[in-house]
Amino acid sequence: MRGHQAEVWCVAFSPDNKSVATGSWDATIKLWDLATQKEKAKLEGQLLAYFSIAFSPDGRRLAGGGGDGSIRLWDTKTALEVGMLKAHNQNVHKLAFADDGNTLVSVSDEAVWLWRAASWNEIQTAAKSR
Repeated sequence: MRGHQAEVWCVAFSPDNKSVATGSWDATIKLWDLATQKEKAKLEGQLLAYFSIAFSPDGRRLAGGGGDGSIRLWDTKTALEVGMLKAHNQNVHKLAFADDGNTLVSVSDEAVWLWRAASWNEIQTAAKSR
């Protein structure tokens, strides 16, 4: 699978093993269909390289940690960015979701952060009340 304009720094398989995500020094994450080896989506938003990526256990969210210390979150079904987290002052080297899919841990050289995201049910309930 070719498509990034620079080196790939991180890779993550989706929980259903049908997709793989690759994060690159070119400041993009690409989602690939493993059966066809074709690009499904290109996720952008980072100014610097992506050093870590992680799928939520249900495969619905993808987190990408970048060289500017930020973490971007996407809905994998729509490929739309659904959030951005900023607390690190250095590269985000590791990301992992807890089994609940709503808790994310991020690691850089200077800190470890624990994040809680709203569940899809909470998001849908808030959207209906608007």
